[in-house]
Amino acid sequence: MIEASDKIAGFALKPELDTSAIIGESERALLEASRGNEASQPLPVHDLTPITMKAIEDLYRSGGRKLTGYSTGFADVDRILAGLQPGSLNIIAARPSMGKTALAMNIAQFGGGAGNNPHVLVFSLEMSSSQLIHRMLVAQSGIKLSDISSGRLNDYDYLRLCEASETLTARNIFIHDTPRLSATDFTTTCRRFKTHHPDLALIVVDYLQLMHVDGRKGDNRQQETADISRALKGVAVELGCPVLALSQLSREVERRTERKPQLSDLRDSGAIEQDADTVMLLYREDYYDMEKQNASENSRAELRVAKNRTGRTGICHLTFRREYTRFTGSTEAGQ
Repeated sequence: MIEASDKIAGFALKPELDTSAIIGESERALLEASRGNEASQPLPVHDLTPITMKAIEDLYRSGGRKLTGYSTGFADVDRILAGLQPGSLNIIAARPSMGKTALAMNIAQFGGGAGNNPHVLVFSLEMSSSQLIHRMLVAQSGIKLSDISSGRLNDYDYLRLCEASETLTARNIFIHDTPRLSATDFTTTCRRFKTHHPDLALIVVDYLQLMHVDGRKGDNRQQETADISRALKGVAVELGCPVLALSQLSREVERRTERKPQLSDLRDSGAIEQDADTVMLLYREDYYDMEKQNASENSRAELRVAKNRTGRTGICHLTFRREYTRFTGSTEAGQ
């Protein structure tokens, strides 16, 4: 603690650091002190190898069926990723209104593994907490969004909604809604949350391009996005928790005949692709066809794992049930 105090005094004496940066670095020093600073110590290979082999043996004995990370709740996605891995930065990217928020909240709400109730921290920069709860109740209850929004509910529907409310209330999901979130505030909030809830299993950010970096007014937006991306990855590694961040795609998608997104379409900076451990590109085939949208309340969707630092890539077929703000796997579409 004395060493940490000396570090904090040093931060406070640096004129180039603003108050938020000093607070952030100070909290990091205290967090390291409370953990005994194990994470920053180099470890020998002869200690690390048995630990890694034990993890591989567990996977081998499970026949490759064991998840090593936070379950997304989608079997096809989990088969490719083995869950969202601790310390990983995971990106879901798509054009506006493609369903990014709905998919991320489905993962937060229904993922984590059967019978588990892990702590999930959601940063919502675009929607208020009440709007997100509204959507989550719709997804949980299976009652149409339009019916709940208009109040056109029969007694049976209202009972189902009350049951959904009880189920949702029991989940350890925390929402931090703010129209402006700096990388420093994000880091500080996550550290404090981890201190109070050591079992923090997932951090969701909706969405990356709405964040900013303190002291970078007027600077290059690509550099700012790169700094934000590194901050997200840094928190994932430091807290040993997966971060799931949503990202916009550039307008280049709209100018092509083939409108399925590519990694090069990530908006603002190639640093997102570089820092991310996984990049998933969401695409709905009826997004550009209003007739198809009006013909059915269900929409076929593709979630393409375009980058996976620790494994394979591939395409997962999903169904988006618009009126229920709910994605289901291809085998669950009729449920």
